[in-house]
Amino acid sequence: MLKKPQISDSLDIPAGQFSFCIPLAGIYTVVFEACHKFDKQSYEITIPQEVPLIASVSKFLLSASIELDHMVNELDDFVLSVKSSTDEQTIPAISSTPKRLTFTFYLSVLDADALVTLTPQSKTYLFNPTSHTFLFNGECRLNEITFKADKGIFLEGQVMPAIEGVNIRSSHKNNPNIIFESVTDVNGKFR
Repeated sequence: MLKKPQISDSLDIPAGQFSFCIPLAGIYTVVFEACHKFDKQSYEITIPQEVPLIASVSKFLLSASIELDHMVNELDDFVLSVKSSTDEQTIPAISSTPKRLTFTFYLSVLDADALVTLTPQSKTYLFNPTSHTFLFNGECRLNEITFKADKGIFLEGQVMPAIEGVNIRSSHKNNPNIIFESVTDVNGKFR
């Protein structure tokens, strides 16, 4: 029996049970390249095989993006908050094109059939929509949503006498359901 046969190939495998022929007896390493993460990075099988290989998906790849009307250099000003039934993640931006920021992340198989909320965040930009909620169906979802980003105009002020911890709330002129909030600092200032 060959210990590590020098046979290498790839094939597309559909979900579910699948059979294929390996021409030589030996020990093989099987690696799945997919938008899924499996319970192991690789599997070792011995041919002839006595039991079927069972690979279980543990996570699914998703992505979202932000579209800008100009190039930005400060990617660390943008993050995507991902809230699922089992986890809350803050995902940093990666740039895929000069005016589009892309966020990639994984959701657990335990989040299937549950609501997931994506919320873009920035200190200097406002987003439309402000967030996106969807029912996660347990499949990879590339390009789930594209948020539009606009440079924000910020209201700055101060409470006199200086009081820390005052909540400042302002509703959006065109959509009263969008509420902008800030809290005063130790000097009574807010932004």
